[in-house]
Amino acid sequence: GAVDYEATVYVNGKKAGYHKGGYSSFRFDITDLLVAGENTVIVNAVDDVRSTLVPRGKQCEELHSRGCDYTRTTGIWQTVWLEFIPESFIQNIKYYPNIANSTITIEADFCGCADFKCNIYFDKVAAGSYFAPQVSGKHIFTVQLTETHLWTIGQGNLYDVELSFGDDYVQSYFGLRQ
Repeated sequence: GAVDYEATVYVNGKKAGYHKGGYSSFRFDITDLLVAGENTVIVNAVDDVRSTLVPRGKQCEELHSRGCDYTRTTGIWQTVWLEFIPESFIQNIKYYPNIANSTITIEADFCGCADFKCNIYFDKVAAGSYFAPQVSGKHIFTVQLTETHLWTIGQGNLYDVELSFGDDYVQSYFGLRQ
């Protein structure tokens, strides 16, 4: 998730990685540091809240809230988790809806090379699909939707998306709106 401001991660006493920046998520491949059975993960967070070189947002540089600045917080502020990722995997997905054409353009970033499938549903009914054999890197494609259900305030219509890339499987969703 994220750590404010610097994080060093250790797995079984060995350094897995270092990250600097309290507003961005990060990850490390820890495959080579794991052992059979139980493993230990330590996240060491360091934050010099009074340094003018460290972005602080609306956190007060003093000990307590003052004016419109909040009381200082530091450390791990988003979830730490471990996740199995296959050799070929989906790294990132972005959705670009087009209401006029009833389409969704999807930009996918892949690590490795594998067959890719995308199935889209609305209310558990198939609403579109896409297949590409042996893709890698950045891949951009457009799916024609069989039904148009707009996301609006008070009526959060969402399309469900199932993405598979080799052994990687991701469930996602999007709202159709401008």
